[in-house]
Amino acid sequence: NNISAVLLVSKTLADNSDIPNLVKKITGATVTVYKVLGNKSSIVASNLSLPKDQKIPEQQISGDILRDIYSGMSFSTRKRQPDGFETGQYSPIKSYSGNIAGVIYVGFKESKFVEPGIKNIKLISIISIISLLVAIALAALFARTITTPILKLVFAAKSIASGDLDQKVQIRGKDETAQLSNTFNKMAYNLKKQEQLRDNFIATLTHDLKVPMLAENQTINYLIKEAYGPITGEQKDILELIKSTNNSSLEMVSTLLEIYRYDTGNIQLIKTRSDIVKLAKEAINQINSLALEKEITISLNSNQKEIFASFDEREIKRVLHNLISNAINNGVQKGHIYCDIEIVPDEKFYYPDTGKNLCTTLDEPLDISNMVMVTVKDNGTGISKEDIPLLFKRFSFNKGRKPAGTGLGLYYCYQVIKQHNGYIWAESIEKQGSSFRFLLTLED
Repeated sequence: NNISAVLLVSKTLADNSDIPNLVKKITGATVTVYKVLGNKSSIVASNLSLPKDQKIPEQQISGDILRDIYSGMSFSTRKRQPDGFETGQYSPIKSYSGNIAGVIYVGFKESKFVEPGIKNIKLISIISIISLLVAIALAALFARTITTPILKLVFAAKSIASGDLDQKVQIRGKDETAQLSNTFNKMAYNLKKQEQLRDNFIATLTHDLKVPMLAENQTINYLIKEAYGPITGEQKDILELIKSTNNSSLEMVSTLLEIYRYDTGNIQLIKTRSDIVKLAKEAINQINSLALEKEITISLNSNQKEIFASFDEREIKRVLHNLISNAINNGVQKGHIYCDIEIVPDEKFYYPDTGKNLCTTLDEPLDISNMVMVTVKDNGTGISKEDIPLLFKRFSFNKGRKPAGTGLGLYYCYQVIKQHNGYIWAESIEKQGSSFRFLLTLED
């Protein structure tokens, strides 16, 4: 029933033969019989039903095709028909004795093959889309079973990082994620335990060290003032030395306490709109006695007489004390320290110096627009290239500079400036001096 056309070519087929009708009954195919004269053909018989006003078009068969067929060769061809293209094949019909008695042509409408193919493509496409949607749904469900516990762990980890150690993740099961949650809970418990131990240590440090040292300092003051009787000049010098050492120890304890407050986030800045130039003058005057011992000159320069910004006066003054005292400790005899304060105009960037011998903690351009920049510069021993990355880290000392103190001074400065939404960095040329700069916003 898939045969669309059959062509029989024979020397003996009579006109108006019933063969076409018999073929149609057997195969359901349309059969047309032509008479071939030369290379033209005329219809002899056909079982094709057409309207009365429509005639079957005459076919023209190439003489070359007929010659090839009668020589025993099959020949394939593709023809354009009124209702589309038809693919067919001419083949010789041989008698019992092997002689060619005629030719048969079998043709098929290409649409018979194209339409099922299109249907199959559509069906395959639909099945593929459905399969893809099902796969996405399954993948989403599977991913959710994995990501939900992980998101719980991420949330708990972020909470711990922000200082909230009361975290516990509940994940049921025996898989790796559940094991990870159990390990995480143990870690959180241990961190909380360590935090409690540290709190106890800080409390002990505050009470058992600072209070007796304050009492000792007061007693030394009474001795120096000869409240308990007269003392010699040599004894007074020794007491002054003990007092200085005791003050240094008190400063270390105070620094440790301040670092603890910043690390735990228990810091409350008291910001006021203050004059940074005036504050720098006070800081220099309070520490100038240390500079006089080494005959170091400290100069203050500013591009304006008054520069007001929003900051915590106590904390920023301690930053200035740390930076200037470091410059004094590492300065040369009869050296010079420059303290420069300036308001930076709008749309300005500070670029790291790329000099051959200069080292800096600044690794990319910094936007300093509309800010106050404070610089403390000395002509002392400088900082080596190996030690530059260690600056502003806790308990860090460098080989070239004198490690006087706890190694927490610059780390404390970093924490203070960070809490003020500023930035601090250092630049140095070994054996030629260093510059420490920090930024403060004009408005909070």
